[in-house]
Amino acid sequence: MPTMETSAVNAGEARGQKWPVEIAGADLVFSRHVLRDPMPSGRQIIAAQGHRDPTGFIALQWLPDGALEELRLEELTDIVARGVERFIVVESDRSFRLEVEGLRLEWPCAPISALTVKRLAGHDDETLAVVLERADRPDRILEDDDIVDLSGAGVEIFRLRKRPAEIEISVNGQAFTIRRGVKTGLEIKQAAIDAGVAIQLDFVLSLETGPGQTRIIGDQDRVRVKPGQQYLAIADDDNS
Repeated sequence: MPTMETSAVNAGEARGQKWPVEIAGADLVFSRHVLRDPMPSGRQIIAAQGHRDPTGFIALQWLPDGALEELRLEELTDIVARGVERFIVVESDRSFRLEVEGLRLEWPCAPISALTVKRLAGHDDETLAVVLERADRPDRILEDDDIVDLSGAGVEIFRLRKRPAEIEISVNGQAFTIRRGVKTGLEIKQAAIDAGVAIQLDFVLSLETGPGQTRIIGDQDRVRVKPGQQYLAIADDDNS
């Protein structure tokens, strides 16, 4: 995209004014920043995020239509005329293309989570699933913490579809439903008790991660519950 040389707002006349924008990293957690120039460069956006040396960083501008577009170091963008209010700054030396619901986007990291794909599409709803389209195999339905590698040949294409808000997991072999999302170990045990599983809140909870393998889930540990997960809850025999 060519460097913009004109602006709807003259920076000289606008001296003293301030323009609020939001800047995030790859986690898409935005923080508010105030610019003194309505036509910032990519270098200025990177600096506003706290990086004095822009080497190795990429700035993306989030356009009003939802598209993501790279803003080069010396390229200017008119945040007033274009309505740009959000930017993403990530340490990277290249960007990767993807498509979400027909919208072409650029992303500065090869790995991308399904939750990030969903947020880039303007959604953060547990009842929406991200589906990765594949030409040679069945489409892959992703959980929010699943990771897709964008570095392969071609453009990865994603779409969104509704999914049930409730899923089924089991504790000690007894299946029950629980609402999707991230839960603490204590919340999982409480849900199991509410469903009639004969355990107590002080039992030790673990998640089966493979044949003969388990991972302890503490009361305050957070885990994303997924369909078909199997947990064990046993009495704590440590009386020390």
